[in-house]
Formats: sequence, C-alpha cells, structure tokens
Amino acid sequence: MKKISMKGATWDSVFLSVVKFITTFTAILQTKILSVGLSLTDYGTYSQANIIVSICVSVLLLGLGDAINYFFNDSSGKYSKEKRIQIVNTVYAIEMIAGIVLVCVVFWGRGLIARYFSNVGLKLVVVIISIKPMLDNIIYFYQVLFVSIGKAKVIAIRNLIVSILKVVSVFIAVHLFKSVIAIYVALIFLDVLQLAFFAFLFSKKEFVVSPFQCDFGLVKEIMKYGFPMGIFALTNTLTRDIDKLIIGNMADTETIAIYSNCSKVLPFDMIVLSFATVLIPYIMKYISQKQHINSITLFKNYLKIGYYTVWTFGCAVLIVAKQAICFLYSQEYLAGETIFIIYVIDSMMKFASMHLILTASGNAKLLTKYSAFSLIANLVFNIIFFNIWGNIGPAIATLIVTTGYTIAILRRSAEILNAKWMDIIDLKDILSFVLGLAFVATVFYFINGKLIFNKLNQYIAMIFAMGGFSGTILLVFRKRISYILKSLNSLKL
Repeated sequence: MKKISMKGATWDSVFLSVVKFITTFTAILQTKILSVGLSLTDYGTYSQANIIVSICVSVLLLGLGDAINYFFNDSSGKYSKEKRIQIVNTVYAIEMIAGIVLVCVVFWGRGLIARYFSNVGLKLVVVIISIKPMLDNIIYFYQVLFVSIGKAKVIAIRNLIVSILKVVSVFIAVHLFKSVIAIYVALIFLDVLQLAFFAFLFSKKEFVVSPFQCDFGLVKEIMKYGFPMGIFALTNTLTRDIDKLIIGNMADTETIAIYSNCSKVLPFDMIVLSFATVLIPYIMKYISQKQHINSITLFKNYLKIGYYTVWTFGCAVLIVAKQAICFLYSQEYLAGETIFIIYVIDSMMKFASMHLILTASGNAKLLTKYSAFSLIANLVFNIIFFNIWGNIGPAIATLIVTTGYTIAILRRSAEILNAKWMDIIDLKDILSFVLGLAFVATVFYFINGKLIFNKLNQYIAMIFAMGGFSGTILLVFRKRISYILKSLNSLKL
C-alpha cells in the first residue's frame, strides 16, 4: 500500500486550518460568554476599549513585524547572522520605547478618550489596557521569528492553548467579578505568560532576544523598510474600525455594543489564510526569480481556494442570519441583523484583497496609497451614509470601499505578474460556482424556514441547514477542489 505523505503546502495548510478552526470556535465562545454575561452598557464599554487597543496596536507596530521578517530572513548575504540578530534586538527596543510612550500618552489623554465616547467608565479602563498593544506586538514579533525558523506549528499549538485559557479567564472574570476591568487584567496576565514562554523557548532554539543589546544606528535602516508597511497597517486598521469610531461618537454605548458584535468579522477566511501563511515562501521565490507562470498558477489556485471556502461559509450563515445572531451573541443583538448581513457579504469579498503578490514584489508604498485612499473614502462615506440611513450607513460604506479596494488590489497584482484578468480569474468556474451556490442556498433557506415552522429548535434547524448546504456544495464541487489541492501540494521551493 502506498504510504500517504503528510508533507507539503496542502498538508501544512490543513493542519493550520484545523487549529485555526478550534481557536476560532473558542473565540466565538468567548464572545458568547461576554454577550450573555455583560449588559449592553458593559459590553459597549468593552467594545470601545477593544477599538482603542486595535488602533494602538497598529500605531505601535510601525511596520516592525515586516522589518523582522525581511531582515531576519535575508538570504542575500548582505547581513551576517550577528547583524540580523542585532537588528531583531533593535526592533524589540524600538517597540518597547514606543510602548512606554503610548502608555504615558493614554494616561494623559484618558479624559479626552472618555469624552469622545461619552463614557466616563472608560477613564480607568484605558489606563489598564494601555500596555496591551505593546505586549500584543512583541508576542507577534516572536510569532514571526518562530515561523521564520520553520516552527509554524509551535505557533499554531500555542494559539490553541491560549485561546482555551482566554475562554476560561473571561468566563471567570464575567461570572465571578462581572467587571470589564477584570476581563482585561486577566487577558494582560495571559499576554505576560505567553511572552515569558516565547522568550524561553526561542532562546533554547535560536538566541536570546535582548532589547538592551540593540544598535540605534540601525534604526534608520529598519524604519526605512518598515515605516511604509506601518502606515499601511495603521490606515488599514483605521479603515476597518472607522465605522465603529463614528458610531461610538454619534450613538450611545448600547448601540456600539450591538454594532460591534454584528460587524464582527466572522472567520470565513480561516482556511484561505492558512494557505496564505504557507504559500508566502513560494510566492516570494517565484516573484523574486520572475517565474511568472508559476506565480500566476499559484495565485489563481489561491483565489479558487478562497471563493470555494469563503463564499460557501458566508452563504451558509446568510441562510440562517437571525439564528446565527442569537447563537453567536443573544437575542438583544437582533436589532443589528441588517448590519450583520452586510458584514457577512463584506467578509466574502475581503479574501481576494490579500496582498501576497504586492508585498512579495516590494510594493509597500502602493499598498499605503491604496489604504490611505480607502480610509479617506470610508470616513467620508461613513458620515454621509450615517446621516442618510442611520446605524446601517457605516456598514454600507465599508462594503462599498472594500469592493473598490479588492478590485484595485487584484488589478495591480495582475499587472505585476504580466497577466490579464482572465489569466488569474477563471470566470467560467466562478459563474458556475455562484449559480450552484444560489440554487443550493435557496433550497436550504426554504428547508430551514419549514423546520422552524414545524417547531423544531431553531439551533438544530440552523445546524441542519448550514451543514446540509455546505455538505452539498462540497459534494457537488469535490473534484474541482481536489484538483486545486493537488496542484498546490505539488509546489516545490
């Protein structure tokens, strides 16, 4: 009997996807615990704090993660191993200094932040969470380093363990202390434990990361590469969160609670992101060596994996939107059903705006321009549409901007590969798949309604409809999916 190989891009991606699925499930469970255990006001405060953390993480990131990835993995011979280690130490030092500055700025500006959100309860919370962005980024740097030395599975297993610990911590904080502050104290404590674990393990496998052994003479070179990507990350985050910032200022705390949950990005792309993680080294090699045919084939198959998975999961949720909101959050959040639907469609668009080709070809500045334009457009549309349609206006604005941004990214990616649209997008395949999705979705939409009409528990009906829909799609298109996976697994570095 032929031995089954468990190696290759597909197998690595499947492993990461399985772990991602489990960690995603625990994240959903964590949100459920918070939604049920906290009042709308407390959850609104928690959501506002999360917005602040998200923005501050991007402000502090400064493109330093990309800088570590670039310099530490340099194979041109330009940098010796000692020099690359020194660059890593310097990156950590920059992050720590920036993090300390941020803590001071947040402390001094806590009153302004509370007034912006019209929430006095934020004043103490923001002081406590001000250290979290720095911790999150330093942990992320270690993740980049572990992936760089071929230990991506270590990160995956870590994510699994940490996600379970977060659920336990949040459950205790919500049900024992019933406090937003207690939740963040628990999460920060977990961050510190992770950091200690990563530092110890990496020192055993490679070297001790020591910010005190930095060389500030390298700062200019590091920031020259990293800063454009840092601006891109910041504008991208602001583009993603600008709707919540507008809602947070123009509506009450309870409304931001509903909007935050219903606009939460659901993990439809967990499979395609796992493939992207594994495929980065391949695309970097093909682009640098100008192997355009291989690059086109890889990117085309990546897009296919994207829409076969993301669109299937997205449609499955759209079939049972009301039940999904009650299952994920609680009935209190049904007021945001339209927002929920718009963001599901938005998530179904976003996978195609991945920057595999642009980042591999060194187009960081172009990404920054695209992202900055998206931010400005989103801000303008958010305000205009909020005044026209109320709370759903910012969601519509986000969907419009996402669509334009995705088209721009795909167009530029095709130009870099010297390819036409039809070379990277199999239009015939997409149309037949969309028709199949629409037909099967319609069938299971009516089946779901019939089951509920006959008094079947709404969640059992939901599981049956989603599972039946997804299983049918997988069965109908199994040969196409199998061919794509085999093609990706045959890639060689």
